[in-house]
Amino acid sequence: MSTPSVRKDRFNVIGIYKVPPHLTKKELEAKLEAFVDEFLALPVVQQTALKMEMSFRNDLLNDHVKVLGYTPAEPAVLITAQTERHAESAIKFYFGLAGQIMMVWAI
Repeated sequence: MSTPSVRKDRFNVIGIYKVPPHLTKKELEAKLEAFVDEFLALPVVQQTALKMEMSFRNDLLNDHVKVLGYTPAEPAVLITAQTERHAESAIKFYFGLAGQIMMVWAI
């Protein structure tokens, strides 16, 4: 059995933004849009970005989760980005600056 190869030329970062209860949906979208715009304006990102996605949690499964005895998750937004590997340190630094609002995993 062979071991699958792992791409070493890509850098992935995952950030989770826990939505504060006082933010309206419009304020949340504006805040995250500004963050993404700033991120995409970085020269290193413009030169190396491959993909960026933002996913907003919705309430569609809340009733099903409650039936199973679990508490629905708190509102959160998942942001993922993929760049070329040589941009890793700059991307980590930028997401680190956003550390006050995000939990970040770099893969």
